[in-house]
Amino acid sequence: MQSLPAPFVGSGDRKYMRSPTGNRFAVLVDWSQSGGVFSLLDFEQLDSVATPLHVHHAVDEGFLIMEGVFEFDVAGEHIEAGPEGLVFLPRGKPHRYSLVGDRGRILTFFFPGGTEGYFREVAQLSDERRSVPGVMEALAERYGFTLLEEYS
Repeated sequence: MQSLPAPFVGSGDRKYMRSPTGNRFAVLVDWSQSGGVFSLLDFEQLDSVATPLHVHHAVDEGFLIMEGVFEFDVAGEHIEAGPEGLVFLPRGKPHRYSLVGDRGRILTFFFPGGTEGYFREVAQLSDERRSVPGVMEALAERYGFTLLEEYS
């Protein structure tokens, strides 16, 4: 049985980085703080660019909508959630999401943690490097998920 992490308080110090869709995000809790149990990211969406269809192989994902309305396509099912809405996506379910409207904010949880490393690495890539065929796909596979579409 996995031991639970010690109680902790996040720093509240947000370092925003550029997300794979060109918006911005901050890692609020990474796997090392939670003992690997989870990670938590804060995404600010300023456009309706969708995440590409993808599937996590060993990670469950949860979303808490803080602002705006988001659409989720999950394994052929359509879900819409607004402020204070909570969406849970179990591993193995292909999914994508996008903002409906002009502005939104969403907290994203990964169980177990570690997927935040993908977003940190993507934030360091230049636009030219992101557009090289296979780069984003290989990075996703390293973090345990498969991109079933390319980023637009």
